Amino acid sequence: MAMFRRVVTILRDRFHVGAPPANTAPAAAPAATEPGAPIAEPAVSTAPAATAAPSSPSAAGSTPSAGTAIDFSGLAAPTAALQDALDRAEQHALDQNTNRTQTGAAARELEPLRAIVAGHTHSIAGVARELRGQVPGIGVLTPPSTHLRAENYVMAVEAFARKAEIYRDVLMQHGLQQDFVVQLDGALDAFKQSLAKRGTARASQKASTNGLSAEIKFGEKTVRMIDAVMKQALRNSPADLAAWQSARRVVKNPSSSAPVFLPVQIAPHPVSPATAASPISGTSVGAAAIPVAGLASTVGSPVPGTVIGTAAAPAITKS
Repeated sequence: MAMFRRVVTILRDRFHVGAPPANTAPAAAPAATEPGAPIAEPAVSTAPAATAAPSSPSAAGSTPSAGTAIDFSGLAAPTAALQDALDRAEQHALDQNTNRTQTGAAARELEPLRAIVAGHTHSIAGVARELRGQVPGIGVLTPPSTHLRAENYVMAVEAFARKAEIYRDVLMQHGLQQDFVVQLDGALDAFKQSLAKRGTARASQKASTNGLSAEIKFGEKTVRMIDAVMKQALRNSPADLAAWQSARRVVKNPSSSAPVFLPVQIAPHPVSPATAASPISGTSVGAAAIPVAGLASTVGSPVPGTVIGTAAAPAITKS
């Protein structure tokens, strides 16, 4: 959408597409005259006509190109359509973000509500388990698995609640509250409401995504049509053509790639004894290293198996 915004901006600001034409001030109305009054004839000037000033380069719908003005008035409708598509796309993107947030919030509410429902079902099933062998058929009260999908879990809990109503009196006699089925139904209703909220948010998010995709496709098609006109119109104006191509470019996020290591060529360094000036007048210091017995070491050698000697004190000779 950033490219659409750049295209609309450059068309309106640089090429003045859709701007009102210049010098369109309404003509002055003729002065009212009384009935029967003589009509004054227009004065005729005998002064030489003034040379018309050249039209300004910023006239509406035109830009200089090889000494001629380019008429961009035909792009007013596509530019307006592109602006409308941009507005709708931005609204879809805002709705998509809002619905995504609502979907996440509803999904986070589901698990705590599922845990509340599971607590009621396990309490009922725990009492029914102790009555097996004493009450015929009460073994059917087994709690639904909490690993079921939300929609399937709702149906399983509803069936469990209806079975529990059959053994309501027996379960009440063994410790359950009188409204245990009502409590289970209330917890299940809260779970169902949160589930419905999540479904609504998901549907709205999908609609926003589809709408955003449709507006982007329409905008890209409109930009391609405008681009075909602009390339032909600005073929003799390199500066304007470069500005237009820069505005309509599509910038994509570069994919991450492994760094490329280029080989580094190092020039060979000749090994030769260099003579440096001695701090003592009349003396010379030899720069070549002299190996000393017992101090040779192979640590840090660039070539395996070679010996690097430790340099001894430089020999000083008096001239």
